Amino acid sequence: MPLSGHPNDPILEQIARDTFALFPHCHRCGQPIATFEEADLRVHAMRVVHRLSCPERGPSNGVTE
Repeated sequence: MPLSGHPNDPILEQIARDTFALFPHCHRCGQPIATFEEADLRVHAMRVVHRLSCPERGPSNGVTE
């Protein structure tokens, strides 16, 4: 559930911020997301990804596949 559909719900906002605090890395690429505003957080899926495209993967980004 994107938060954009519920912009004035303080409970969802707090859940989203708490989830981001626990999981500040992108679930697609594994790299850290610098700020909450740069995250696309889906509350019901508990999945955090970069809002825009993920950064390029370098040889030592700590992600193993």
